[in-house]
Amino acid sequence: NFEIAEELRQIAGIPAGSSETQALEQVFGMGYGGGIHLDFSLGILSFRVTGDYVLLTPDNAKFQALVLQLAPPGFIKSATVEDGRITIIGGAANVKLVVLPFPAVKPYITGGIGWSKVETEDAKVTITPQQPPSTPFSTNLTFFEKQTPMTLNGGVGVDIILGGLSLYAELKVTAFFLEGG
Repeated sequence: NFEIAEELRQIAGIPAGSSETQALEQVFGMGYGGGIHLDFSLGILSFRVTGDYVLLTPDNAKFQALVLQLAPPGFIKSATVEDGRITIIGGAANVKLVVLPFPAVKPYITGGIGWSKVETEDAKVTITPQQPPSTPFSTNLTFFEKQTPMTLNGGVGVDIILGGLSLYAELKVTAFFLEGG
């Protein structure tokens, strides 16, 4: 989580001193991406090497709602954000343990460590005040600097074996140890 509320307050000219903080997750929706993995199976225990790509873009409606929430009532007419994309390219080494080794369906738990290259482009923030002259003003907002942090992940999944074809579904949570929190 990156707390951006204070920067948004400064951009909008909102007085300091409020104790509210908002996380970056309130501006970004679900991202999209893809990945590849290679399993080295030792029966119910496997080692997995993964490579993943994730792209997150700010959601304009969520951004405007956050800015309006932070501003005094009636202060801001509208707020928009352009660009601000976050790109994550990472790799990890995991252990995968099958918890119920059925012939065709194999539920498992997984966890591991890795590193990711995390980059963001500046977001162009435009705010239109409610009060005259209601002239929009813009500024660039940097969410964080490019970095390559360590990551930890854990999750659950299921492998489905259909003849020579193997499908899987997995839910995994990844923690990024970014500079600045």
